[in-house]
Amino acid sequence: MASNFTTNRMLNDYLDKYYMPLYQRTLKLNADDCAVAREIAFWKKNIRHSWQHIEIKDYVRPTDANDQPMLGKERTFEVELFLGDINPNDIGVELVWAEQDRKGVYHVRKCFTFDYESGSGGTARYVCHLIPTATGVYYLTVRVFAKNDLLPHRQDLELVRWL
Repeated sequence: MASNFTTNRMLNDYLDKYYMPLYQRTLKLNADDCAVAREIAFWKKNIRHSWQHIEIKDYVRPTDANDQPMLGKERTFEVELFLGDINPNDIGVELVWAEQDRKGVYHVRKCFTFDYESGSGGTARYVCHLIPTATGVYYLTVRVFAKNDLLPHRQDLELVRWL
């Protein structure tokens, strides 16, 4: 009886977490003669074509030991990108906060999202306000990626640029 209960619970969990969402997504992608699937494909094609033209115009960050993020003290990071014809809302910018272990391997601890602040003439400025809540030796970097609410996972599009 216990194994039956556990198996039923496991199957119900799989249905709720994986199979039903995938089924709902399949229905959405197939609806209206695959309109959403076509929209995603068109968007991906345009982003891939334009991605190579993205330029980093400005990157404002702490640059020396006196200006490094400190516990409880706000630091502002800014990135200005030339996007050309890419919609600024189709671009995500994140500050990646990592630690290095004794073997030299980096482990991402947190990611902080930049907010789109302003833009004109094909440029866009993104800002992140960071207030560290833990002490230690950390490594910070910024990544730029393509994003779209129609994609179920960020990994569905391979485009990433590291600063």
